[in-house]
Amino acid sequence: MYQKGALETWCDTPNGITSWSIYQGKNPKLKCINLALNRLLTSRFLRKHWGAFQKNNDFSSIEYQISTNRIQVKILEIWSNIAVKTMVALNVVLTNFEFDYLIRANASCYLNRRALEEFIENFDGDFTYGGPTLEGKEFVSGWAIVISPKAIQTILKGGKCAYSDLYDDEAIGMSLKDAGIAPVSIPYFEIQSLQNLELVPLKFLESIPFIRVKSSVDGNRTDDLIMRRLHQRLSENQ
Repeated sequence: MYQKGALETWCDTPNGITSWSIYQGKNPKLKCINLALNRLLTSRFLRKHWGAFQKNNDFSSIEYQISTNRIQVKILEIWSNIAVKTMVALNVVLTNFEFDYLIRANASCYLNRRALEEFIENFDGDFTYGGPTLEGKEFVSGWAIVISPKAIQTILKGGKCAYSDLYDDEAIGMSLKDAGIAPVSIPYFEIQSLQNLELVPLKFLESIPFIRVKSSVDGNRTDDLIMRRLHQRLSENQ
């Protein structure tokens, strides 16, 4: 349900120059078992053995289906397949679409398109890969990756996912690091409640390309509520 926050705010804003798609693996036949397996796969013990749960890291041979705003990758929707699934999606986009930049965002990411455009336009150098970077990390956090066709071609070279045992954001970063491409840090801000959002000056919000709104209240995700209010504030001044 919380995906609707992004789909009904910044994704849904008509501007004539951007489009969006959700990419996903196969729908599980037994959702309860799939959920339990995913919880186990992110445990410290099984996290080291993801390779045993992967049938194929040759993403060029994995089938997919494209429909309106959706890319269905024909592999199981489990954590150990996350890097391979993302590589398939990158390959699909590179093969079927023309674009200047691809933004790989998750449901808790709010994109301020104007601020991102200004950042890239004013960037001193060749911008190929960037996003929110945490201290001590050599890759962009997976909730907001900006990447050029050139960088995607570098990642996909060889047809196999070189780091299929990692989360997809780190796999992207490591592949680009091997090619000598370092991430550009893009400003971001995190908001964890509606109350906190109201305290943030509008001028500051307008200057930030990416805003993360991952939040829970009593065990229920409230990303969509924060995102809608954030979108409302940013839209009122346009």
